[in-house]
Amino acid sequence: MTGGEPTLQNDLCNFIKKIKNLKFLVKLDTNDTNPEILQELIHEKLINFVAMDVKSPAEKYKMYIFRTTRKTRIF
Repeated sequence: MTGGEPTLQNDLCNFIKKIKNLKFLVKLDTNDTNPEILQELIHEKLINFVAMDVKSPAEKYKMYIFRTTRKTRIF
């Protein structure tokens, strides 16, 4: 799922369920605008992969890229 910000779509969960019923794996590209939706998708095991695009001002870039992150296994 990509293009614009998928988590802004009201029917995203239902759409992904239809794709999963067809036995496809689902990758979500997001900027994490809606962390609650992302958490729900992970909790419901509706996505297999996540790619997150994090943007920041140039002066804060190193602060973000060198942070320790919590890794969550989705599937």
